[in-house]
Amino acid sequence: MTLSREDAPISAHQSTPSDTAVPRRRVWRRYIPALLLGLFVIAMIRPGLGFRTWAWDFTEPGRFRGDINRNFVFGAKALDNGYLNLYEDDIRDQPSRGWKLDYTPLRLLTFETWAAWTRRTHPGASQWEDSYSAPLINYYTTLEWLAAVAALLIVRHWLIECARADQPFAPDVSPWTGFVRAMLAFTLLWFDPGVAIIAHGWPSPNMWVIPLYLWTALFCLWDCWFVAGLVMGIGAMMQGQQMLVAPIFILWPLFAGRPVRAMRWVCGFAFAFIGITSGWMLSVRPDLQSQVRFVNWRAVSWLVASLLMLLLLALHRQFPWRYRRVWWLVPAGLAVVVINVPAWAIGDRWIIGATMLLSVGMIAALWQFGWTTKRYLLPLATAGLLAGCMPLFGATTAWWDIGFAYGAERFPNVGGTLANNLGAILHFNFNWQDIHETCFAIAPGTWFNWGSESIAVNNRQVLLTIYMLFFVAGAFALARQWRRRGRNLLIALVLPWVLFFTLMPQMSPRYAVFAAGIGAICIGRSAGMSLLVLYFSALTVEQTSLCMMFGNRVGGDHFNALFNGEMRDLFERINCPGPSWATLIAAGVFMWMSLTGAPRRSANSSAEIDSPGPGTLPQSPAPA
Repeated sequence: MTLSREDAPISAHQSTPSDTAVPRRRVWRRYIPALLLGLFVIAMIRPGLGFRTWAWDFTEPGRFRGDINRNFVFGAKALDNGYLNLYEDDIRDQPSRGWKLDYTPLRLLTFETWAAWTRRTHPGASQWEDSYSAPLINYYTTLEWLAAVAALLIVRHWLIECARADQPFAPDVSPWTGFVRAMLAFTLLWFDPGVAIIAHGWPSPNMWVIPLYLWTALFCLWDCWFVAGLVMGIGAMMQGQQMLVAPIFILWPLFAGRPVRAMRWVCGFAFAFIGITSGWMLSVRPDLQSQVRFVNWRAVSWLVASLLMLLLLALHRQFPWRYRRVWWLVPAGLAVVVINVPAWAIGDRWIIGATMLLSVGMIAALWQFGWTTKRYLLPLATAGLLAGCMPLFGATTAWWDIGFAYGAERFPNVGGTLANNLGAILHFNFNWQDIHETCFAIAPGTWFNWGSESIAVNNRQVLLTIYMLFFVAGAFALARQWRRRGRNLLIALVLPWVLFFTLMPQMSPRYAVFAAGIGAICIGRSAGMSLLVLYFSALTVEQTSLCMMFGNRVGGDHFNALFNGEMRDLFERINCPGPSWATLIAAGVFMWMSLTGAPRRSANSSAEIDSPGPGTLPQSPAPA
């Protein structure tokens, strides 16, 4: 099968014989800005560490000790009872869904690693103490630094791409393009007070979302969509909130007319997300009262045999045998049999139909496409086979029920007294309380005489529908800016998290940090948008510090300039729903800026070109 335009190597600027020659002795000058940026990033480490040390000491009166101790206790329990057993233990001990654990798998693994380090240095530790926090805080600091580096690279890369689009006939753009704004993006995130209070004041793992999302976006801009999917799959396993924003990386290339890139991202995401659960997929625990797990050899042998058959089919074009197309029908038939034998043994027609469809689809795809596509489809097939272990071999689903589904059910409030968003306005002005309360009912036969009974629509469904509509519009805006090389793409990348905090129910006051941290890249567009991002940073500090003061009962005591009775009274007076209206206005500005500002080009400027990866070559003007 011939390479399509999407499968071909991506380069927005192809070199031609007429390129202007650059003397070799001057080539090294092009690397000076990159070298200076690297030195700047390294030089900012020390002041950043000092800022975080100050933040840790300054927020000590309001530190949310209950939450960080809970993290340590669950990590210690995973260490004692077995990491793979903890979700099933919680379901066994709390059959009425009054579960205490709501951690995603990699979040739990992180705290287990922390507990293991603490046990080695402080034998017998069972509760958290300040002296145990050093490795966890260093881990948070490392992720913040990686997030700031990603912000720098995104701004630098995209401003160079915009400069190339604005000057299509220039031999190349200046190597200093985006230099100052890239440094500002790094600085804004590295010294953001909202990120600091979440990571070093609370401290909360919500900050983990920021680096994983920014690196995912960066790999997409570099045209490494499979790697971007891997990063987001890991990020979703660390913090479940990413699941509600991750579809932006599917809709973005689809709206831009690049479905192969969406497929590559899905393959990477599925492989990372399901691959992390392979411990549960390939093991079994016959007795929940015992902590002993056994390897599920039936699942392992089925997975290995199926993958070998699929790999053999993927390589069928590499064998120059005569009548090879007829001969390869044998392993194709064997693959169908091997993949579907467990389903036939169960006898459930729905499972049989699902596995048959899965096997035929995978075999047809591996037979039809070239290797450039097959190399992405094989990880997707691996993820599908691993997921099939749940219905076929009884693999546990406790990691999903508790780590993801339960987190969406645990707090049923539409809006609270601390999160300033649309839910707060509906809560205080229209008395919306619970997400399960009926908002309105659809009468029978309303839509083309469909339905014999009325349909009750609850509050959560209404808010989710509003969020999804604006989210799809934001994906369209992102695709448009990407195709036309608009600087407003930097705003469109932040928009999903602005909509997430503004429109979704069940919001925590800490979730404003997503827009505050990721919004550092908006400096690549304008200083005005960065000022708007600072609103979300200030909102994070106000909401989070008020919650910390509530949790620690900070009243008349005067600990410092932030944690005292006067500040608590001030925050209570101005909080909810007053700033909520400002949040809605800010979200409207982000939406408007994301949809507008795409540059117009003439027919000779090669508009709507594909997205280039790093290191593309300059393009000289084409001959008339």
